[in-house]
Amino acid sequence: MSNNYWAALFSSPCQGLFCQRLGIEVDYKAIIRQQRQQQSTSPRPDNHPATSHFEVDNVVNRSRVDLFGRIAFIAYGTFVDSGGKRTKAILKFVRRETVRQAEGEAYGVLHWKGVPHVPKLLLSGYADEWDSGVLECLVVANAGQSLRDCFIYDHVDARRDLELLWRVVTVVTRCLWDASQAGVHHRDISIGNICVGAGGTVRVIDWGCARVEPKTLQDYRDDLMGKFPGNPSLASLPGADEVAGEEKRHDPFTGTPYFLSIRVLLRRKYRSVVDDIESLLYVLVYFVTKDMETFRNAPVWENGLPAKKQALLKASAFMNIDKLYTWTGLDDLKEPCLGFLRKLARRLFIDKVEGTSITDQLLNDEKDPRESYNLEHWLIEPPNQATSPNSEGGPRQPQAPATVDN
Repeated sequence: MSNNYWAALFSSPCQGLFCQRLGIEVDYKAIIRQQRQQQSTSPRPDNHPATSHFEVDNVVNRSRVDLFGRIAFIAYGTFVDSGGKRTKAILKFVRRETVRQAEGEAYGVLHWKGVPHVPKLLLSGYADEWDSGVLECLVVANAGQSLRDCFIYDHVDARRDLELLWRVVTVVTRCLWDASQAGVHHRDISIGNICVGAGGTVRVIDWGCARVEPKTLQDYRDDLMGKFPGNPSLASLPGADEVAGEEKRHDPFTGTPYFLSIRVLLRRKYRSVVDDIESLLYVLVYFVTKDMETFRNAPVWENGLPAKKQALLKASAFMNIDKLYTWTGLDDLKEPCLGFLRKLARRLFIDKVEGTSITDQLLNDEKDPRESYNLEHWLIEPPNQATSPNSEGGPRQPQAPATVDN
């Protein structure tokens, strides 16, 4: 990454906040307090800084190491571009292995290909070497609250708000499908990577585990090189084939364990958008539980369960759609929510021609029989809003059919 990039980011009052290794304890509260004091005395808007910068409101994750050795640092705040435009955003630092897919590059490809329902990337860059890896920085527009936060902090009753469930299914499925067609595979659909913003907008976030097809990645880089010839940062990146090959090697191990598809749990060599759509079903099962302990204590989701055993339990649980949630902790789930989730489960686990269960094929065959299905197969018709209760529990007033934001 060029020095100009770091200078632009750290020209703000938050200078020095991230200049130490993420593993070292820093008095973040004091730094943020000092930053806010400087912000309050800075003349605005006529004399805004000439370079873009990020103003920290709240540090939410200081140093987290995930299963793949990545160290993440996340903060909420406001991004101010070089023209003084202010955007609520999230600042994210990630340490990753050198030959892995950069999250900022995945976002860049998604925007380049026009994939909808993805938050806007405002700034990204890399430090060439950091702790035997690469330090990547991202600033992404704030997409709202994750489903996890909606459930825990806002006490959203997903069992009653069918319109929200339908919107999540429709938007996320379309986003995943369009991304896959564009050559980008998310591979980590979870309760924390789907956000609901103002007005009910749904976005798919956290593309840090994404795999980009090698030709797509190379075409994107070639396009950038055409716009910024001789850029040293682009020239120093590992080759597209090398990065894609490394990510391909991680296909059987990437994702959040609770939400992995049956085939990924069985370490199949190839995964597709269908595996992410299957993960979405498990996210919805989580979202409609009454509490997290119910979800985690159910046999299918037992913490620490070996991957193969979890795959067998999931296949058994979804083999009989009419008794769908006997083993999932949702024995008391009632209509119409139960019927809505069954619709998605049928699309995933029932052969659309024969009408029979395909769970045995998922367990035993190398090829996924669902890969030939088109987008229309996965889309579910909207619920009847005239009879769907609102999130406060009262009857919803008749209105126009539900729509999905662009």
